[in-house]
Amino acid sequence: TYSPPRISLSTTLNYLLTKKVVFLPAATITREVQFPDVSFYQGDIDWDKMASQTKAVIIRIGQNLWPDRKFETNYAEAKKRGLLVGGYYFYDGRASPVQQADLLETLMQGKRFEMEIFVDWEINYGGAWEGLPRVVSMMESIEDRQLDIKDVGMYTGYYFFRANSNPITHANQYTYLKTKPLWEAWYSSNPTSVLIPAPWTSLTHWQFGTPAVDWGQETLELDMNFFDGSAQDFNERYGGATPPGGTMQVIKGTALG
Repeated sequence: TYSPPRISLSTTLNYLLTKKVVFLPAATITREVQFPDVSFYQGDIDWDKMASQTKAVIIRIGQNLWPDRKFETNYAEAKKRGLLVGGYYFYDGRASPVQQADLLETLMQGKRFEMEIFVDWEINYGGAWEGLPRVVSMMESIEDRQLDIKDVGMYTGYYFFRANSNPITHANQYTYLKTKPLWEAWYSSNPTSVLIPAPWTSLTHWQFGTPAVDWGQETLELDMNFFDGSAQDFNERYGGATPPGGTMQVIKGTALG
């Protein structure tokens, strides 16, 4: 089944709009634990090299009604090396939220995610099931299925979310979302430029860019993220599984690139 490439228009817009401007109020982001997110787009990954660089990874599960063609392999190889695993499902308004949650549930059979599953909302395709209420209904549907995951959250960009939601019209959805994890895309090497959209007041993960690094992927660049918290906070939230043959490595420091 064909899986189209992930297109992060919202993150590109964020980068262009904030390249030379600092916005206030600024986010406070603790940057001790760094990890990538991967999909079929990264090709065949050298997971031994990947596991030597990070303790966690978020894996693309699917989009619309098709699975990511590398999901099963990426999940199995990450688990073999003791990495903490999270996932994201690219929301596509051309398919119903329930159908997309059905496929996600099928793909999750027999699997455990120490981290969250995020519903990735960053593009409107003009389908019959567009809009925040439908996206939230998919999140709620995932929760109802009692999968072996940490929680359900949302991945989005600041400008995309602001342009496609309204605190009055979507009051019920805002009430729900403010209790859920936010994985925000904002491409910048400066965390003080990051704005957090209401209803959230903080983020859980920050996708800061796609630096050119060699972490075992075939692509030159790799989507990279920081957990907003200390290494101890990360371990308390997700656990501290140890890869075979070694101790978990915590990557510290500022954004790469």
